Amino acid sequence: MGVRVPPPAQKKFRHHVPDFFLPLEAARLPYQQLSPYIARVMKRIALTLCLLLALPLGVIRAQSNAGGRPTAMAGSYVAMADGWSAFHNQAGLTHIEGITVGAFYENRFGLNALSDKGFLAAIPFKGKSFALSYHGFGDANYSSAKTGLAYAMKLGEKLDAGVQLDYFSVRLGENYGSRQGFMAEGGFQYHLNARLTLAAHVSNPNRARLSDYIDERMPGTMRAGALLRLSDKVLLSGEVYKITGSDASVRAGVEYRVVENAAIRAGFGSVPGTYTFGFGWKVKTFLIDMAAAYHPILGFNPHVSLTYSGSSKP
Repeated sequence: MGVRVPPPAQKKFRHHVPDFFLPLEAARLPYQQLSPYIARVMKRIALTLCLLLALPLGVIRAQSNAGGRPTAMAGSYVAMADGWSAFHNQAGLTHIEGITVGAFYENRFGLNALSDKGFLAAIPFKGKSFALSYHGFGDANYSSAKTGLAYAMKLGEKLDAGVQLDYFSVRLGENYGSRQGFMAEGGFQYHLNARLTLAAHVSNPNRARLSDYIDERMPGTMRAGALLRLSDKVLLSGEVYKITGSDASVRAGVEYRVVENAAIRAGFGSVPGTYTFGFGWKVKTFLIDMAAAYHPILGFNPHVSLTYSGSSKP
């Protein structure tokens, strides 16, 4: 009569991994039942690492300049007023005089992963303006997008104001998931006289939450600046731009109208040190704007935008 050998004791996951690595209730589960839990834990860890690695891209994304005219002027656009104000300071939308539609594309440093694109549609109505805008960044591995609905109005002869509600999303490739949420932004422009305009804008002041796991939040921005019209052909724009957690950047741009339908532009930004230039050309009701930004280390960012507007100037 043989000796009966008892079946081996069921192995526990805690025999191989210290209890402090997992919650206590998970450590008491049989190994076979822990597979789904392990998958969830690893996915969360991977998502956290990806968010941390993507943070520098988020900063790059937040510093992007929508539109060829703003890009050529180093993003110094808080006091400017046209359809592209939907991305920079919604108060400037009060100065559009007809339906405005635009689209832009930028290939950052020649990398598709850093491509930037977007569009806008704005319409004035009884002294007020409404706009819909979209801004997308990245590729299949990492992408972020923001869709905004803006409202602008005049609060007097000299004061304009605008607000915008944004829906944002951040997506990571390889099925690591995505995050969505809402944030707000708004600004004003004060026309001190016919030549000088003062302006300020704030975006995402509530720091919309991106991840509960590491309390990661979308960056907020603040900017304030001025526009000086030296003559009918020359204007200067300057501003201070601040992203949450980053140093403030000083931006400046100049535009010179060569002829009625054409203008050349240049600009400079301090953080990071960037030089910009470009030109705009009006063909009937269309505006074609070409721009490029140069970084001493990373190289060139070509940017192009096309705008339809029956009343805009280049």
